[in-house]
Amino acid sequence: VNGMDDLPRLSPSGFLKPAVWLVAITIAIVASLESLLSVEATDKLDPWKRTTPANRELKAQGLG
Repeated sequence: VNGMDDLPRLSPSGFLKPAVWLVAITIAIVASLESLLSVEATDKLDPWKRTTPANRELKAQGLG
């Protein structure tokens, strides 16, 4: 066991495969929906009835 020698090599051409893009887009959509549902639930729990800007949340998620 030589550590780094056992890891598979990544090929940049893999990013051109449609299956990779489908998985990436699916993960992005699911993560966005989860984030928006969390914002909605948190807003309902807030005793002061403040609202979270959903656009700001999605922008922050995209940056993170």
